[in-house]
Amino acid sequence: MRPVLVVVAYIALAALALGANPFKGEVVGPFDLLAWHGGWSVDEQVEQVRSRERSDIIDSLLPNWTQAREQIRSGIVPLWNPLQAAGQGALFDPTRSLFSVAFLLFLLCPSPVLGFYFGVLSSLAIGGAGMHFLVSRHCGRIPSFFAGISYMMCGFFAAWLFWPHTLSGIWIPWLLLAVDRCVAKPTWGAVSGVAAATAMMFLGGFPFVVAIGLGAAIVHLSVSVLAARPGWHFPRLAVPALSGIGLGLALCAIPILGLVAMLQHMDVSYRAGFTPFNMEHVKLLSRPWAAAAPRVESNMYVGMLALAFSLFALPFLFTGRLRAIAVSAFVYVVVGFVLVFGILPQEVGAKLPILSGNPWHRSILLLDIGIIILAAAGLDRLLARVGPGKLSLTLGLIFVVVQYGDLLQVFRKFNGPTPARYYYRVEDHVAALSDSIGPFQYVLQDGRHFQISGTLAAVGLGDWFGHSLRSPRQRWLLAQLAEKPFSSPTSTSVLIDTFRLGSPRMDVTASCYFIYPSVGSQLDVVAKPKEGERFALPPINQALVAQEVGISKSIELLGFSMRFATYHQVDLDGEIEVQVYRLSDGERVAESVLPAAAVADNEVSKFRFADTPVLEEGRYSFVVAYRPGPAAKDLTIWAFRTGDGLAQGGQAVAGASADYAVHGQGVDSSAHRSFEVVADSGVTAIAKNEGCPAGPYWTANVGEPAMTMDDRVVEVARYSPHSFELSVDAPADGYVVIPMNYQPGWRGWVNGEQRNFDLVYGVMPALRVNRGESTVEMRYAPPRWRLGAAISAGALALFCAVAVLLRVLRRRALA
Repeated sequence: MRPVLVVVAYIALAALALGANPFKGEVVGPFDLLAWHGGWSVDEQVEQVRSRERSDIIDSLLPNWTQAREQIRSGIVPLWNPLQAAGQGALFDPTRSLFSVAFLLFLLCPSPVLGFYFGVLSSLAIGGAGMHFLVSRHCGRIPSFFAGISYMMCGFFAAWLFWPHTLSGIWIPWLLLAVDRCVAKPTWGAVSGVAAATAMMFLGGFPFVVAIGLGAAIVHLSVSVLAARPGWHFPRLAVPALSGIGLGLALCAIPILGLVAMLQHMDVSYRAGFTPFNMEHVKLLSRPWAAAAPRVESNMYVGMLALAFSLFALPFLFTGRLRAIAVSAFVYVVVGFVLVFGILPQEVGAKLPILSGNPWHRSILLLDIGIIILAAAGLDRLLARVGPGKLSLTLGLIFVVVQYGDLLQVFRKFNGPTPARYYYRVEDHVAALSDSIGPFQYVLQDGRHFQISGTLAAVGLGDWFGHSLRSPRQRWLLAQLAEKPFSSPTSTSVLIDTFRLGSPRMDVTASCYFIYPSVGSQLDVVAKPKEGERFALPPINQALVAQEVGISKSIELLGFSMRFATYHQVDLDGEIEVQVYRLSDGERVAESVLPAAAVADNEVSKFRFADTPVLEEGRYSFVVAYRPGPAAKDLTIWAFRTGDGLAQGGQAVAGASADYAVHGQGVDSSAHRSFEVVADSGVTAIAKNEGCPAGPYWTANVGEPAMTMDDRVVEVARYSPHSFELSVDAPADGYVVIPMNYQPGWRGWVNGEQRNFDLVYGVMPALRVNRGESTVEMRYAPPRWRLGAAISAGALALFCAVAVLLRVLRRRALA
């Protein structure tokens, strides 16, 4: 019964650390970062974000989990996610963490918000309880609790709480515990425990943490065996635990082989072994530096008491008075220290497996593990010196409470309650788009309005730009759709004015909708200032404001936007007029009038030019005049302390530019004409690409499919994310193009005959079809899944056969 109480205690401590009440509209997660952007904060503005470094959760992990949850609840095995980055493997891609306890709770709970909370809670409790049970084999109850809460809330987990880093890392103490038991008593049950912990660690989804865990297990196995029976007994005692690790990896053969195939297909050249830290950063292990400016990549704090007790333990390592677990912990500290703080020369690490392609500072986890176990051993020795009794118990409990409170302060800088209403809340017309958009159709989203691309996949909208590893050809293709789209090697944040909306590749990739802010920036922005510090001009009631603007190419002028300030007043009377003058000859070329009552304080107002005048390349002055009514209320404009060209009352405002935008479209370009606004709430607008195909399409030429593409002759006859069938009536010999991201594992048939793919732009699969009617079938299965299944089944069968054989031999020996 005692283990159950321990687990319950860690669940309660984890809930207290998170600080959220899911039954009163609270959740824990980076949803304040989501709602900080206008597209997600439907009726309120988030003023402050706890941590801005967690976009991977809201643009990758949760969209993938949401899609898998919906597929499973619809009776579909989630082998493929068709939304994220135009298609990715799902269930057997270990980086998706779909075999984790956290995802299981996300799946089973009645709402994803509740499921995510309990998934996070379970991760903390699993990690803490595992470390507790590991340490309790060597130390007393108080040091075990000290170690458990320290691991549960250590710097690495506090920073990476929602990532697969944590979903893998929480199983490391369980693996060490299983190895510990296997060395003490190498039964087949103990071997099974090693296998289970190994498999769960790998399925957590972060390979480098898996490597850390396996390395830690092998170190502890070696130290434990040598401490127990040195000499020739090493192979006999080590083989069972090593067999368990091998079995655990063999059980994961399908995702392992799939991961290898995916990495061979993707561009991972950006990954290189290094650490950004040096010996100067050792101070991050202690206060006040750990709490001063916490960052995800650098948080390694395990508490001042833990540091003190770990140092107290060091002298006992060399007297033989500490167990093998403490010696293993010392090795972890040394190795972690060498890797994290750059003591290992980079030219050496670059030649070593694992280290050559991963950031070494992620070894913070190994360093934390070593310090925590050493601290528990040191505390155990200290309490032993105090002696048994109430004094020892009281002192130990004080240490535990102080350690918990110390870690909680840093933990809360990264994690804490967030209103559940922030969880992927979009306007109704955006959410409804997922019901009308078809398979193989995608959206574009503005990065200022919706955060990093890919977040809309959580509400059912696919996106080519979603967070993902990519092949070199995928990166090339995205660069054809937008200017400099990559905000990191795996994520994109595309600003509204950098999409190449006139490119025929928008049609070829079935980029059918553009979702963007309806106020302040539009599809048609052709000029705007560099943003900076804002300030308000004096009232413009009696002084004209003029902004000089350079137009780089001939445009049709559609509108002019400016941000006004009304000094908190409403219902202004009078009118505001904008006149446009060509500076080369002073001729007035356009004018527009807006009722002052239509202006809102601190908001952007747009002037429209109904006759659509043409502005040739050159410089223009946009002159704003406010003519107040009888109430004579004040009005002014906002400006930036960057740029130039702003004047008020004929006097230049040095180093300033108005907060404006010029709206137009190229006279000689169809850049925006194919996108037509179909919904606009005043906050978020949706434009549809009229040239977008309804799904798969026929083309005569896969090299340049836009010239002959025809979606009318292709119909989706049957569809599921990983298996679908198309009916084709081709006007001539050609190709059926499926606008999706190809990955190894897809196979295609035409009229029952399997055929190889041609790849459009090296990315989208296409199958050759003859003129007339054809049936095209596509199916996805994880790469090399048959080989992986055979390896897993064979390893499991061998394990069971050996277990049965040994049992039979044991019974015969007893008989």
